[in-house]
Amino acid sequence: MNYVVLDMEWNQAITYADMVKNPVFLTGEIIQIGAVMLNDEFQPVSSFNGRVIPQYYTELHPQVAEVTKLEQRDLRNGKPFVDVFSSFCDWCGTNFAFLIWGTEDLRILKKNMELHGIDTSFMPMCFNLQNVFAEQVTHDTRQYRLSRALAHFNETPFEAHDALNDAKSTMLLCNHLDMLKGLAEYKELVEHKDGVVESYSFDEAYEDISDALSDDYVVSFECPNCGDIVWGDNWVRKNDTSILLSTGECSDGQEYLIKLKFRPAPNNKVSVKRFVYELTDALRSDYQACVEQAAAWSKYVIPAYSY
Repeated sequence: MNYVVLDMEWNQAITYADMVKNPVFLTGEIIQIGAVMLNDEFQPVSSFNGRVIPQYYTELHPQVAEVTKLEQRDLRNGKPFVDVFSSFCDWCGTNFAFLIWGTEDLRILKKNMELHGIDTSFMPMCFNLQNVFAEQVTHDTRQYRLSRALAHFNETPFEAHDALNDAKSTMLLCNHLDMLKGLAEYKELVEHKDGVVESYSFDEAYEDISDALSDDYVVSFECPNCGDIVWGDNWVRKNDTSILLSTGECSDGQEYLIKLKFRPAPNNKVSVKRFVYELTDALRSDYQACVEQAAAWSKYVIPAYSY
């Protein structure tokens, strides 16, 4: 079996009103697919780099421009998604599994496939190396940025926010992980993740908490089961920490706890990381306690942000 280390870049809708909502909630339209093929000994044998011309989100989102250093004219370079994806599938072959860092890329890929009427049932097994890294190296539930994970091994990442470079950087980790053991134990490992549905670090720093809460992409996420966009509202502070909590429910009735963790960033700004959990009775009780505390002590109240 071969292993495809996959990474992608995508553009976003400028506003929620501009977002494609049918036939899917398109949170990101792919503009680049980058990948490295590893053999069964986890050694690189070839690479893929495909640029995609967006069909729906044709105006470059300012945040995407800042992160990727792309310009509006760059979106005109490439081929339609269907053509690039067809070439990517031919390059992958038939006997392979995906290796990724985080879960967002795979969700975005599936949504883009569904948008263009491409069957997603063929999707191969996918291994999130964040889980293997946490199990073998850090032994905690925190999700590390790729650059930080590489720094742990004194590895220098390739220039970030280019899909092929990020795939190459992810590939470097394979030299430091027990890949055979990690992949063999992966199913059991994921089943014991304490209910974490996703964790996502936002690259952009915000002016303050209110500024972060005004970003649709911070206060919403895509339900991994039904694909619905779930919105958080009635944000409350957890005790006197820099953590905000909210709850949300998808159209299928699955309830979630959403946690935003803020940290100081350069220039007096703040960075934010989002965690999403399946809402258990224990988490519901914790959230309700924070709501009651916020009602009792106004200094803990964060203005509601809802739709």
